[in-house]
Order: sequence, then structure tokens, then C-alpha cells
Amino acid sequence: MQDFTKRIAIQEGFKPEFLFNQIYTVHGVRYYVSVKDKDRRTLAFNMEEKNGRWKIVDAPKVPDWIINIEDKLEEAILKSGLP
Repeated sequence: MQDFTKRIAIQEGFKPEFLFNQIYTVHGVRYYVSVKDKDRRTLAFNMEEKNGRWKIVDAPKVPDWIINIEDKLEEAILKSGLP
């Protein structure tokens, strides 16, 4: 399993650290991603490659601020050099 972390600026003064944990499933490689919000609550979701793009999947409703940075999350995965 390959793991990495990435800080992503969301807004002024809020740059949370996302933890990416690579997991293998029957559907292929996924990333289990977790992050703490401003109130220190842990949020978690999975990302999977679909049609050549890394997308959020199998998540309860994540906040809009996470949905809005899906492209930055994908970029973090691609720049990690991992599958």
C-alpha cells in the first residue's frame, strides 16, 4: 500500500492536510482519503479512476468545499507518481 499526504489551500487561513491511502479492491486501485475540517472533525471518502479521471466515489455527502477541489485532489494523486 502506498500512502502520501498533501496540504491543499482551500481559503485564506485554511490549508488542511489530506491523507491519501492507496488500497486495492476488486474494482482496481482506489484511494481512501481523509482530512480534518475547520472544527477538527475527520471526513473521509474514496477516489477511483473513472474514464481517465480520478473522481470521488463511495462517499457519504462530503461538504461542498471538498467537491469544489476534486481537480486538486486528482492532481495530487497524479503528481504523487503512483498509479
